[in-house]
Amino acid sequence: MLSPSSSSAALSPSFARYVRPVDKMVPIPLAPNTGDISKHLYTLFAPAFVQAHPDAWLEIAYSDPATGGINAAATFSVFEIKEATEFAEMKNRAGCNVYVGPALRQGERPISGRANDKLVVTSAYAWAEFDGEGDDKRIDARLKASGLTPALVVTTGTVPNLRAHLYFKLDGEVTPDELRAANTSLYKFLDTDKVQNTSRIMRLAGTINHSTEKKRQERGYVAELVTLRIAPDARAYSVAELIGCSGDPSKSSGNPSETSKAGRTDDELVALLEQSRKNGNWHNSIRDATASMIGKGWSDLQIKLACAPYCNEKYSDPELDALVRSARDKWHKPDTASKKGNSKTGGDPKQADILIEIAKSADLFHSPDGRGYADVNVNDHRQTLAIRAKGFRQWISRQFYTTTKSAPNSEALQSALNVIEAKAAFDGPERIVHIRVGGLN
Repeated sequence: MLSPSSSSAALSPSFARYVRPVDKMVPIPLAPNTGDISKHLYTLFAPAFVQAHPDAWLEIAYSDPATGGINAAATFSVFEIKEATEFAEMKNRAGCNVYVGPALRQGERPISGRANDKLVVTSAYAWAEFDGEGDDKRIDARLKASGLTPALVVTTGTVPNLRAHLYFKLDGEVTPDELRAANTSLYKFLDTDKVQNTSRIMRLAGTINHSTEKKRQERGYVAELVTLRIAPDARAYSVAELIGCSGDPSKSSGNPSETSKAGRTDDELVALLEQSRKNGNWHNSIRDATASMIGKGWSDLQIKLACAPYCNEKYSDPELDALVRSARDKWHKPDTASKKGNSKTGGDPKQADILIEIAKSADLFHSPDGRGYADVNVNDHRQTLAIRAKGFRQWISRQFYTTTKSAPNSEALQSALNVIEAKAAFDGPERIVHIRVGGLN
């Protein structure tokens, strides 16, 4: 069987620079390319990258094009690239479509071989994919405008239009949450398919893409060889940089309120804050995070409480205060919410306001007799505390100290407890509270 005639000239003129050219005058036997299979795997799981994870493993998934379902996979040690290559080639020659999970997996290997997000530990690349007609021209324009260059381009098909997977090299090791946030930003920025989950499997380069009957009939797909193009000059990007490409207010020339719908998700904000812990990242990460929060309409109090764990002087960190003021001046977004609750001197929010804000992290509810309770997290396990009891006072006072490095005065604590109990009574659900009396079970 011969591969379909294709040429980079038939593609978007600019995007074609990413795609391996194929001479349309030379028929190529449609067979797996073992060299590209191996090269793709070695690039994703380079020895220098996997050495820090000797117990990690990779996933090679496969499917029958007659059914289309991807429900089986084989797993290999990260040091068994040769064996993984041979397995992928064997399955592909047998008529299966073959895929690879770009992220490292770790932990007990599933019987089916198919991993979920809980088994992902890290990845050397973030990714995006596209398959729509005209996507190549639109995405190429956005990549050029942003200066982003994919380190790997896996072309999964060219008939009837170009389809590809784009891999962006990551700077340093990332957490699963950071990887998910980076992938989310890429699909939003490029307006592509939602492939942000960390356990995602992608088409393996060097294998034949056997189209399903449905795609042949509905989309005009044909069997094609999946090709690999490596851009040796493509640099690595930090998670913060990739998150910053998603149309966030901090990267926009307009008002944050006008772009808030395209702003960062909660997962992206958490990943950005976590990036601030890395050497040299604090200023830019916190600057971008505060801009996002202002774009979402957060008050200074909310912003400072969210950023406090990432600052040297917690809630009262002067550098954090300067970044918040600078962002508000830049975007002409005054903090009207906090001003309503400010004390007469100093401009800082009242202690009671901070305590009430802290209580939002608890699950407030009330018992049938109207007594207020809070479910709080203590040392990674849940505790149910009566709001008027000593335990809740101790919990919220500790949270206050952790945030502000000071203790709340008794008047502020009492005022806050009154509000928190009212919220539990009128806004929280009614639940039956079971109190255990006696010894250990």
